[in-house]
Amino acid sequence: MAVTLTKVNLADQVERLDKQINHVVDPTTLSIEELKDYKHKEVGAACEQDVFNGCEIQLSNGETELFTFKTEDQLNLKALFDIIVTNPTIESLPYHPSNGGCRVFSRADLITIYTTLLIRLTRLITYGNQLNMYIKSLENRDDLLAVTYGMELPQEYVSNIEAIMAVTITEMQKILGNVTATNNENEE
Repeated sequence: MAVTLTKVNLADQVERLDKQINHVVDPTTLSIEELKDYKHKEVGAACEQDVFNGCEIQLSNGETELFTFKTEDQLNLKALFDIIVTNPTIESLPYHPSNGGCRVFSRADLITIYTTLLIRLTRLITYGNQLNMYIKSLENRDDLLAVTYGMELPQEYVSNIEAIMAVTITEMQKILGNVTATNNENEE
């Protein structure tokens, strides 16, 4: 039995593999339901990236620093927040802005950093959820194709976001009030 080897064009193989791995979707060819699923995934990815990007936060010294909110940042800041809440005598702990080195931040600044990012997270996730609800309501291909993360939503969805954020901020103020009250009691 003889085996014959054929010469393979490496460029063709790489192109074929690239198409399999990096499959490009043409949204205009999808059914309405497939397009909705595609838009939901698109919104989810954009929302997650927006959360991870974090934001600039003004600290008690007047400086503004960028703090990302990637998964590891969320875990690290949550741990610091828990330490501060359960140990009201702690005045400062080390952390790092995303555009700088590790340094010591005051208790107040760490609380500001975490709560600002947490409220922003809630706003972005709520916006993403309401955008997905809007996508779900659409049946027109052109309307679906026009949906982008960051777009202005119809008023009913904006009203839902505002209502959820009002509750979030009220409850966060209660939590912060308890943290401050506990801290003041321990100073007396």
